[in-house]
Amino acid sequence: MNNRDIKVTDDPKALDVDEYLRLLRGSYWASSRTDDEDRRGIANSSCFSVLVDGKWAGGARIISDSAVYSLLCDVIVATEYRGKGLGRRLMEYILEHPNVKKSRVFLVTKDAQKFYETFGFKTHPFECMMRPKSAQQKERREQRHRPAGRPETAFGAYSDTGPQAPQVALTGTCPPSLIPPAAP
Repeated sequence: MNNRDIKVTDDPKALDVDEYLRLLRGSYWASSRTDDEDRRGIANSSCFSVLVDGKWAGGARIISDSAVYSLLCDVIVATEYRGKGLGRRLMEYILEHPNVKKSRVFLVTKDAQKFYETFGFKTHPFECMMRPKSAQQKERREQRHRPAGRPETAFGAYSDTGPQAPQVALTGTCPPSLIPPAAP
């Protein structure tokens, strides 16, 4: 990328939302999400962009409390710019950002462990769990259609046989996810 103007920024105006959504639709992790879901995610995240000669070339999102936890997600670089160091520049910028720098940064990846390990990410010793959307939708349906006389449990579900925990899917060991806390 010699003699090219490369800029990484967290300026929301730099994000080419339509191009970001196009790239996400082609990814293994976001292809089943809707544009509306991703637009809401973008609106409620800190978004980062990498620009080459003023053209949007890649991006990422951070969901963070700016102190303890940050979730890195949707890191992607346009195909024509891959392998040129832009993902590295993007990650360096994100990890030094004041809203991210002092927090533990988590991420989930299926195939980019080696890349993230170069930034200090390690496999977390605990198992990663998530509650799939289908469980949330099922619980809402059950709450709307709870038969009379059925006891409600502490989890908001009903049962003939006693309290039941909400459905949770175990995804196995979280891929590279934890950066040790930053020194004060």
